[in-house]
Amino acid sequence: MLSIVSIFIGLILLIFVSLSFHIKELAQPLLFADLNCIIYGKFLYVPLVAMYNWFIASIAIERALVACSSNYGLHDSRRRSIIASIIIIIICPLSILPGVFTVRQNQSAQLRPVQCMNFTPLGYILFQTVTRIHVFAFYLLYIIMNILVLGHLFRHRRRFVDADSLPAQVYLILRKHKDFFIPYLVQTLGGLPSTIMDFIMTCSMAYTSLAARLTIAFLILQTLPFIITFYLYIYLSPVYWTEFLHSSPIGKCLMKMNKKMHTAFHYKTVKNDNLSEMRY
Repeated sequence: MLSIVSIFIGLILLIFVSLSFHIKELAQPLLFADLNCIIYGKFLYVPLVAMYNWFIASIAIERALVACSSNYGLHDSRRRSIIASIIIIIICPLSILPGVFTVRQNQSAQLRPVQCMNFTPLGYILFQTVTRIHVFAFYLLYIIMNILVLGHLFRHRRRFVDADSLPAQVYLILRKHKDFFIPYLVQTLGGLPSTIMDFIMTCSMAYTSLAARLTIAFLILQTLPFIITFYLYIYLSPVYWTEFLHSSPIGKCLMKMNKKMHTAFHYKTVKNDNLSEMRY
């Protein structure tokens, strides 16, 4: 589910960000503004990002439970993951509620993209509440889960190796368990600058060239985790990568292709060896 959601988010970002640079060249710029408001600003992109964040948070919680408790394992029943996914899919679309309470009456064509987010008092309260829950709650979960896992692994290592210094032990833990710590570090570094900028941006700052450059740079950083989602959460983890190869249709196809290539290479090698023996 995480990879599917990231693909949709990446496509939406690619399409609308690319078209926004050429909005004056479009045949119907106002239609693009309305689509941008409906799809990107209100009803589709927002719940997808919320799903993406909470899917990652659920992965972090699962990995922390596996690392810190002997009662949980990555090879347990999938019922826990299915229930968590269903809850996320049901709750996150509620993020679009603020879009229902926006004001669109008596607006000029020039202000149409801006007034997409022009909330009524009730809509603004809902928007601020939902945004803060989706933004800060899963970041808080990231921090808590990483601290729990790092502390557990550090105590476990101190039982057997107590001669190394604290920085050396932390470095070894991070290097050995990079499949857990790197994804959340990349996700945080990618999304946090844009989030902070959204909360400190003022009208006077928004019209400066520095703000425009920072917005583009932070947008690229925010898009980066979506692009490499599969690498971060599947490929880096030996357990998830093995499960992907043996359970998913794409993984099984890759396994068959790899087996055919290996068989063909082995056949070619044996044939070349036989030809070499016949020559001598």
